[in-house]
Amino acid sequence: MTKDDIQLLYEYDRWANNRVLRAVSTLSAEQFTRDLGGSFRSVRDTLVHIIGGERGWLAYWKEPSHSSTFLTDLRERRDALFNPDAFPSLGRNQKYTHGEVGSIMIARHWRGWTAAEGADAYERLLKDKVLPSLRDIEGYKGGYILRSDGPRDVEFVIINLFDSLEAVKRFAGPDYTVPVFEPEARRLLCKFEPVAMHYEVRASAV
Repeated sequence: MTKDDIQLLYEYDRWANNRVLRAVSTLSAEQFTRDLGGSFRSVRDTLVHIIGGERGWLAYWKEPSHSSTFLTDLRERRDALFNPDAFPSLGRNQKYTHGEVGSIMIARHWRGWTAAEGADAYERLLKDKVLPSLRDIEGYKGGYILRSDGPRDVEFVIINLFDSLEAVKRFAGPDYTVPVFEPEARRLLCKFEPVAMHYEVRASAV
């Protein structure tokens, strides 16, 4: 199995988990915890099982030495931390799925420059058309427009946040490092970076 294979499986796992959470979010509290008589009783218990398993595997992969003491402690901590009764609501499940266990957001960073006389028009295009259109893309998490006026031209830094590289590809296509332009933007830009950079968001104070 190659690194790309593992990345593909990881992206699929996150996609599937997000689909499940979106479906479950429509359930009432009674439906969420109702005993359905299955292996894990309720929808809530099934989600807790999935999250506990992912947490366990993540800890296992991070541990350099898998001693019997480590494995016993891992099972005990999993059983104590992921007792279904500790998850009365979907919100707490989502905290573990998107927070401690799950996702690292992707920040897409790109720069372009306009002549001074075209800067306001380009800014309006970004604010009124480009950013709002991104909200329809599954996995898009918001963005920022940064502007710095120089003596000859105006620099724009565009930072868009996505919940995965797959979401970036839904926006930019398979060759996702290639910048994406509106036709109007091409007319306004006097120069631009030929490659969009992508970074994992490791921390935020926002």
